[in-house]
Amino acid sequence: MTVIAFHRAGQGEAWADDRDKGGCKAWEDTFNAVTDIITIQDTEMRIVRANAAAGLLFGLAPEELIGRHCYELFRDATDPCLGCPGTRTFLDQTRHVAEITHHKLHKTLLVSISPLYGDDGRFVGLTHTAKDISEQKKMEQQFRQAQKMEAMGTLAGGIAHDFNNILAAIIGFGDLAMADLPSGSRARKDLHEVLVAADRAKTLVRQILSFSRQTEGDRQPVLIHLLVKEVLKLLRASIPTTIEIRQDIDGDCGLVMGDPTQIHQVLMNLCTNGYHAMGESGVLAVSLKKARNTPAGPLGSIGPPAPSCLVLEVRDTGCGMDQHTVERIFDPYFTTKEAGKGTGLGLAMVHGIVLSHHGRIMVDSKPGKGSTFRVYLPRLAAGRQRPAVESSEPCPTGTERILLVDDEKPVVQVTSLSLRNLGYQVFAFSSSEEAVAAFRNRPEGFDLIITDMAMPRLSGVQLARAVLRIRPDMPIILCTGYSESINAEQARELGIRKFLLKPVVRMTLATTVRSVLDAGNAIGD
Repeated sequence: MTVIAFHRAGQGEAWADDRDKGGCKAWEDTFNAVTDIITIQDTEMRIVRANAAAGLLFGLAPEELIGRHCYELFRDATDPCLGCPGTRTFLDQTRHVAEITHHKLHKTLLVSISPLYGDDGRFVGLTHTAKDISEQKKMEQQFRQAQKMEAMGTLAGGIAHDFNNILAAIIGFGDLAMADLPSGSRARKDLHEVLVAADRAKTLVRQILSFSRQTEGDRQPVLIHLLVKEVLKLLRASIPTTIEIRQDIDGDCGLVMGDPTQIHQVLMNLCTNGYHAMGESGVLAVSLKKARNTPAGPLGSIGPPAPSCLVLEVRDTGCGMDQHTVERIFDPYFTTKEAGKGTGLGLAMVHGIVLSHHGRIMVDSKPGKGSTFRVYLPRLAAGRQRPAVESSEPCPTGTERILLVDDEKPVVQVTSLSLRNLGYQVFAFSSSEEAVAAFRNRPEGFDLIITDMAMPRLSGVQLARAVLRIRPDMPIILCTGYSESINAEQARELGIRKFLLKPVVRMTLATTVRSVLDAGNAIGD
């Protein structure tokens, strides 16, 4: 606590320190050594004394503050307002504490204002102390944002689990119906579109989980032009029609090795930033093509250029940025948006994703001229992927005995039908406890167990442990729509042979079952 003493000189209104006691220099040194901002004000809220910290805040010498009104400096106002803590102190002559925001200085100050009295007890002014808490407020905002993201992740996990079970039934019954429809029929074509949409929904759930930092994506060959088109469809439905979206997408530009969810995030962030920079009108142009060259860029360029690259370009006609802003846009928590409209994490995340994909990002922007972001990603050799729903290869079959466990009855029903159509004998349970009891009665009566993870009373992991204590060589496939408690590596350490994320398409189910059974037979031989 800092204590500063004053006394009045005679009957005048002038303020004096302990000059008459020879303490002038010591008082001045103490006053200016205090890091908090201190001003002494008269009854008209004019500053009569200011310490060095006050001058530093406003970029002036302390003596240059003398005679200026408090509200002029601290609130950038021309008149005192009733909500001002200094005004309240004048009205009731008691101490007041408040947080104020100085919009021009972009600072938040914690102010404490106390009344001053003369020797005769008459109110003669006040002391005004302020502490810059801008960094503290920023850290509090970041902490709240982290809490919000954690809550979003928990919510996303719950939604993913339930939604993936719904999708499992849609995709599973759709696969079964496709197998019964003649090739080339209108019904088969319509159902194919249903399965394509369901596959998009499955991907969307993974994107939500990835955004909430609950899953790690896998690197795979990606036809990036399909992702770009998907993002543009989502954007068109979410931004005003007064913003024109132009696209120039080369469908033959090839593949990149990457995480489709993360690449989706990159494009969504760049496009969303462009939209925000334009407001309610403008042009958002997105292009994707083979890069003729990968020039060494100054700002925002990262990673060495690959011999062959794709270039994804996002251009807006918004407000643009000056050089100083461009140099900082990839810094975590840096944002040019108003409070409550951005966290400053978007472009930092984009930077990290592009770097992890061995790519390069370049920025070209000028105030009033809009911004252009170019993302260079290494190309893979030419090739195309075929969606799983279009596969016409026959599914592998078998006759083994499978114990199936899932608390969702539609999932049990569709998975049972799929496995029986493949020739397997299926013993299905919607209760994990009943399934374990059935296994205890006949440990050698089953060749494979397929179990869900999240089930009441006895989870998939608990079921697996109980089964493996009875029969350590029992092949188990663990399926989950979402789980924070286990991943593929942890499942393998427990002795579980395969770990599948729901919803599981028929071909994936068939090939996984066959590979696990064949591996078990090979071990047995």
